[in-house]
Amino acid sequence: VAASTLVSKFGFGTKAKLSELQVPGPIITETLPPLDNELLEHYLKWCSGPGVKLDRVPEHLFPQWAFPMMASALSILPFPMTAILNQGCELEINGTIPLGVSLICTAQLADVVEEETKIRITTKITSGYKGNREAIVAYVFAIIPLPAKKKTAKNVKTKGKGRADGVPDEADLIASHNLLRDPAKIMLT
Repeated sequence: VAASTLVSKFGFGTKAKLSELQVPGPIITETLPPLDNELLEHYLKWCSGPGVKLDRVPEHLFPQWAFPMMASALSILPFPMTAILNQGCELEINGTIPLGVSLICTAQLADVVEEETKIRITTKITSGYKGNREAIVAYVFAIIPLPAKKKTAKNVKTKGKGRADGVPDEADLIASHNLLRDPAKIMLT
């Protein structure tokens, strides 16, 4: 029901398409050239400060090489990328990636779960090299928010004093945001 609401509200996605998804999705594999040491040194200096020695590829830099593959893995979803909100990641460190080695990486849509207010998406990304193909395993979590159901007298309950949405009568509105406007305008404002 919720995913089909996206069609009428935003003009994309359907519940039928969502149920047809093959999850886990296909594994996308790429071999990438060694990362530039100058880039790694600048990154390490930025996040660690001076005096820290660069002796391996920093694990938390994985988005630098993995996000294009992740976008490809998510391309099978029946929603535009602009509808997806990043919610962070979980890293499994199974070893280090030495400097100067080619990276062997995979990306895969691992899970899609439809809930009442959102669609949860998990993407699995592995990064490694010939000696350890899963030195870094990242699970990237994201959601697609679904439009809120219209409140009716039947599904709204008040808790004591205040409005039906739970906000006390004496509360003052201090700010208002519309997250459903054009994403391009959000980036420019």
